[in-house]
Amino acid sequence: INPCSCRYHLVKLLEKFGKVKQFDFLFHKSGPLEGQPRGYCFVNFHTKERSHSRPS
Repeated sequence: INPCSCRYHLVKLLEKFGKVKQFDFLFHKSGPLEGQPRGYCFVNFHTKERSHSRPS
């Protein structure tokens, strides 16, 4: 994930694949990158069928 991406835009992108149940966008907690995004997230959808799709 691009470090410049914000949570709002990522959720909006993922909602194209189904209703987002849970979204965890991780940040560095210490060190020189503290407070910056780690570059990945975890997503849970309400339905299993759509969770196997992914953005291209």
